Formats: sequence, C-alpha cells, structure tokens
Amino acid sequence: MLPKLKAFFIKHRQPLFFALLGIAAGILPSISNHMGEFWCWSFWAKTASYFGFWIIFVVLIIMRSSSRKLAALNVFLFCFIMCIVYGIVETIYKIPSWASGNLSTTNIFGNHPIGLFFDYQFGQIIWFVVIIALIPISKLIHDYLHQKVTTTIRKILVNLLVLAPLLAELIRLFGRISSPVIVCADIANHWTPGLCTFQPPDTWIIANLIIEATIYIAFIIFWIIHTKDSLCKKYITIKLDTKPNKPYYKDN
Repeated sequence: MLPKLKAFFIKHRQPLFFALLGIAAGILPSISNHMGEFWCWSFWAKTASYFGFWIIFVVLIIMRSSSRKLAALNVFLFCFIMCIVYGIVETIYKIPSWASGNLSTTNIFGNHPIGLFFDYQFGQIIWFVVIIALIPISKLIHDYLHQKVTTTIRKILVNLLVLAPLLAELIRLFGRISSPVIVCADIANHWTPGLCTFQPPDTWIIANLIIEATIYIAFIIFWIIHTKDSLCKKYITIKLDTKPNKPYYKDN
C-alpha cells in the first residue's frame, strides 16, 4: 500500500503541490481580511480577488509545469481550490453573525451555513468563469514560453493577456493613491459597514499600494526580459542552423 501511495505522489507531485499551494493561497487572504483595518489593506488580503495577482500566479505556475496539459491542470487546481477554500474560510467567519440572527442569506440554498458559502461564492461567479477560461489560455501561454507559438497574432494575444491586466491594475493603484478610500470602523476585529467613511489614504494604505504596484512593475519587467531572451535564443539557433556550409572540394 505504502509503495503504491508513494508512487502516486511521485507521479502526480506537480498537481498535488499546486493544489496545496491553492489551499494556502485561499486561507491567507481570508485571514488577513479579518485581522483588522490595519491588515485589510495589505496586499496579502487581495491576492485571491485581484486579476493582477492571478496573472502572476498563473504565469509562474505555467513556467514550473513540465507540459502544456500539466500547465492547464496545475493552473485549474490552484485557482479553483483557492476560490473554494477562500469561500469556506469566509463562511466560517460569517457563521457567528448568522447564528446570532444578524446575517441572513437570500439564495436558493436557504438560510443555513451551506447557503452562506454559496451566497458568497456565487456573488463572485466571474472568478469561476475566469478559471474555465484559464484552461486554454494556460496552454497558449505554455506554448508561447516554449517557442511553439509561430503566428504574430497569437504572440500579440499572449502578451495582451499577460500585460493588459497588470497595466490596468497599475492605473487603478495610482488612482487610489491620490483618491479618498473607504475605511470602515473596526470593532473587535469585525467590519462595521454602517460606519464606513471616505478618508484620504494614510501612510499604511499608501505603503501597501506602492508595494502592490512594485510587484506588478517587477513582474512586467521580468516577463519582458524572460520572453525576449527566449526569442533571442531561438533566433540565434535558427541563424546557426541555417548558416551555409563551406564548399567541399574533392581531390582528384
């Protein structure tokens, strides 16, 4: 039994690793959300709900995947498990309010803990749509990183899929640095929406926004350098392979 189990883990070590990573990526942001107003602005609390971080995760997972099929599977497992675990942890945090009668659900699953989870998750159904779309996108990015994409249109599409969300997040971040933000009262580490107000970003919020922007900028630079080097290596290889041979003269 143990040898078979060991062989199973060795054979499927990549999907299992990214599944475990998805669990961690779902738990940490949710915990950060409920550690008080100080932590809710931390970039750790946003990694499960911002497209920019999803793009970074997806590309890094694809780079570590040994095949295009595994790239799609690893990305799916990571993102899907991250969403599910994030929803479960958020539901656990909402159960005390639900049990005390201060919270109710209005979905087809009814007013009970299961309904709490689906009320939260289906409110962000777009994430599950994105996960399905990431399956073919992951294969496309994997092919691009391994120089298997030959058409210019596909190359432009891959760079657009990777860079456009990050640039959009950067624009949003720079706008938030100079704009008032919603700050809610933090009573016993619980959010109080009724006491939310618009306030200028304080030093902590600005610092987190700058850190988040720095992560996006660093990844954009990394992507450009990485793909440029790969393309240059391919170009040099082609030039070397197609270099004409020296003329051959046979002695009489």
